[in-house]
Amino acid sequence: AVIVPGEGVATIVADDYGVPRARITVVEPGVDRVMHREHAPRAGGAVELLAVGAVTPRKGYDVLVAALAELTDLRWRLTIAGDFSRDPEFSKHLAEEIERKQLGERITMAGAVSAARLSELFAAADLFVLASRFEGYGMVLSEAAVHGLPIVASDVGAASRIVGSGAGVLATPGDAAALREALRSVIASDETRRRMAEVARAHRDRLPQWQRSAEIF
Repeated sequence: AVIVPGEGVATIVADDYGVPRARITVVEPGVDRVMHREHAPRAGGAVELLAVGAVTPRKGYDVLVAALAELTDLRWRLTIAGDFSRDPEFSKHLAEEIERKQLGERITMAGAVSAARLSELFAAADLFVLASRFEGYGMVLSEAAVHGLPIVASDVGAASRIVGSGAGVLATPGDAAALREALRSVIASDETRRRMAEVARAHRDRLPQWQRSAEIF
């Protein structure tokens, strides 16, 4: 038997590796339920963006930085919480690109953080961003949704199911221009973020829970 985290990976395993579909079982990762705050619009303040995941090319942070570099007319700040050690060369390049685009005062590369600190970052954020080029599932999107955060993400993994319900906006993977326009539409509108956050909160109980995922596994 072969167990995969999502339908997209099931297709890859079947088509690219010749595994019969009858041998493949999809077990979506669960997500912990959390207490979340109401994400009220910050009148006149900078919109706090959060991106979570190891700093590697697959996560598309370079695409995110390129998109944000053309949104300096809007008020925003970004925190990237992710391990630098997975790809030190790419992490160094990303830091240099942030400085080259004069975004050092707006973007914080926090590195790997504890679970407690990550919870604090989710609670403080106004908008979650995932710019990945590929995801097998995208657990962090579920985590953002249960925290009641609106989401802007590339259309990878289970993003269309998690975000497509109205909790956010999806963009073509690797397309900085498409990501830029998605971000602009959400950063610029307090009402859009409020509406998306309401949808995320309303739909969070529909996301897989760990107990059920364990039973299927």
